[in-house]
Amino acid sequence: MTQSHFTGGTIVPPAPSRASRGGVVGKHHFTGELVADFGGARVVYFESHLEMQVLEVLRARPDVADIAEQPPRVAWRDGFGRVRHHTFDFLVAFRSGERVAVAVKPAARVISSGVRVALAEIAAQLDPAFATRVVLVTDRDLDPVVVRNAILLNRIGPVCPDALSAVFRVAQGMGGASSIGAIAKVSGAGGAGARAVLRLVRDGALVQRERSLITPETVVELRRAAA
Repeated sequence: MTQSHFTGGTIVPPAPSRASRGGVVGKHHFTGELVADFGGARVVYFESHLEMQVLEVLRARPDVADIAEQPPRVAWRDGFGRVRHHTFDFLVAFRSGERVAVAVKPAARVISSGVRVALAEIAAQLDPAFATRVVLVTDRDLDPVVVRNAILLNRIGPVCPDALSAVFRVAQGMGGASSIGAIAKVSGAGGAGARAVLRLVRDGALVQRERSLITPETVVELRRAAA
């Protein structure tokens, strides 16, 4: 079911998917949709469990500005000069301005599908107006811890601005690293405190000290400015 969201006290349905084709439907396919916020709520489709995991990891990254699923197909000539077409699974726009075309494929099917050869040919002929880089992502590229944390962070939703401000002041005042639970408690924001800490992690203002599943004991610290 597609979720609605509240804007100024009014229930507003999310914008429709921008996919160039409908999702694959069938008893052997894991398909679905979720609502993502890229400057406004929008429905995003996925056509496999692996695609869903990749989508969750990508949209949890603070450096990602937008994700378009199943963007318009691209044409290229293969090694025999034949015109071929390919639809990427995602087109990712980063805040840096870089646009990356992402193909998702189970590792067990990479060799038999010939996808590496096809993507290399596409990359050599790709219109830079569409994307500046082509990336293949398989299940071997995904860290289960990163996936689970991404799913958690993507479910945080809106957080009270006062709670965010209180938590950020506490994090600044501590001057170092502290646990999510400790920051939330000191902030005095009640139940919203923990959500506010997680939202700041989601937005990149706070970062985990070590790789681990996120819990109240997870230690976070302010992101250091780039040198």
